[in-house]
Amino acid sequence: MSLLGLGVVAIWHGLTDEGRDGFYEWHNTEHMPERAAIRGFLRGRRYSDRQQPAELLTLYETLDTDVLTSCEYLERLNAPTPWTVESIRALTNLSRALAEVVFSRSTGDGAMVRAVKFDVAGDDPAAIRDRLVARLQSVALVDGVVGVHLCATKLDASAIQSVEKKDQVLVQPAAWTLMIEFGGDLQDIGTHHPMVADLLGPEPDIGGLRSNLFHLQVQVLGVELMRTGAESSASHLGRSMLTSAACQP
Repeated sequence: MSLLGLGVVAIWHGLTDEGRDGFYEWHNTEHMPERAAIRGFLRGRRYSDRQQPAELLTLYETLDTDVLTSCEYLERLNAPTPWTVESIRALTNLSRALAEVVFSRSTGDGAMVRAVKFDVAGDDPAAIRDRLVARLQSVALVDGVVGVHLCATKLDASAIQSVEKKDQVLVQPAAWTLMIEFGGDLQDIGTHHPMVADLLGPEPDIGGLRSNLFHLQVQVLGVELMRTGAESSASHLGRSMLTSAACQP
């Protein structure tokens, strides 16, 4: 399947050695289920790149970008649990991007994701965006490639301050994130395979490029997706309108 919604929260970070075990217990049993219970959050996935020290990517898919600044989400960010306050001290090199899904197509979900972060500095970002999308449309969903996604960071939304973020040292998020989902054997790929090849082409205004190969650790589904049948489908639009409403004083 493609990304489940039109909004994404992408959180990149490392972990301190002393906080590693506690982080996984908190993230698995409290934090990801808490986020999945927010209206408009459809799925959460956490990945590790298996390097030493490992970097983690947590990806939340939301119904639309309005969910990223909704009252319910901001309320959670401004009321962290005691376990959250303790656990986030283990995070290092933290970068948090709230983003719009610009392009997404797939035949399924892969257990591996190549994630490429980059910035674009040209005078005509819309034209660069169109060229990138056209290039990604040519990536064939074969040879283990099951998904291709491009997300554009909403820098203003990403910069919103909260109680949860106030003591964290944040790295400026990249302007763009490209993800290639893979379901196959990496030993069988060649140098021109999308999991290793240059997919961005000769774009002179692209900079700050960084690529990681991530492996899925855990997935949670949003509460709305776990509801049964037509009730859930029929109510998605109404819930979206609720989450995008302005916060009341």
